[in-house]
Amino acid sequence: MESRRSHLPAFTARGRSSDLLARFLAAWQELANPTEWRRLLVAVSGGSDSLALLHLLHETREAHRMELVVAHVDHGIHPSSADVARRVMAAANDLRVPVVVGRLGLGAGTSETAARAARHAWLQQARRSEGADAIVLAHHADDQVETVLLRVLAGSGLAGLAGMQPRHGTLVRPLLEFRKAELVAWLARRGIPSWEDPANLDPVHERSWIRSKLLPMLSEREPKVPERLR
Repeated sequence: MESRRSHLPAFTARGRSSDLLARFLAAWQELANPTEWRRLLVAVSGGSDSLALLHLLHETREAHRMELVVAHVDHGIHPSSADVARRVMAAANDLRVPVVVGRLGLGAGTSETAARAARHAWLQQARRSEGADAIVLAHHADDQVETVLLRVLAGSGLAGLAGMQPRHGTLVRPLLEFRKAELVAWLARRGIPSWEDPANLDPVHERSWIRSKLLPMLSEREPKVPERLR
């Protein structure tokens, strides 16, 4: 492990931002397979998490030396989804990174489960068609806490309670040790705008209910609950 980290570039000129870059690259080099991977499909929803992932991968490209392709899924659920797709395309173009967009046309009544299944199926198809070796997802530490709670409520066994894995098949999640707030702050310091899906705080969806209602209630009584779950 030490020999791999010894090749990290010295991101020391920009204070806190440089710390996050160095932490990200260390996390990435723990997961990446430089002997087999050359091209990465980066899933970008347009939200702060995935935009931070894209910019972190782009800013560290001289170290990991992998080609990036942005993949955006327009589910066709939210009325502004086409506008979000255009903003993601513009962000990718600004970085001179190729981008592919999948338009699924699922409709407003689609469940979280159905949307997730359709999204992952399209991402895998895009990975194959783009010749990418892995799909990089932007799940972070807060997502991990919510996932564990979801699985607790669903009566999951021990395997499920382990949460999301940093690397599973062709899926890679290098942000699982990062909090959403620090990713948002990192983007803000760079003046990078992002879009947040209103459904993320709509308690009609179970994950959104956990995020907006259950976790704040648990944390008010036991402030260390999120860290314990993570």
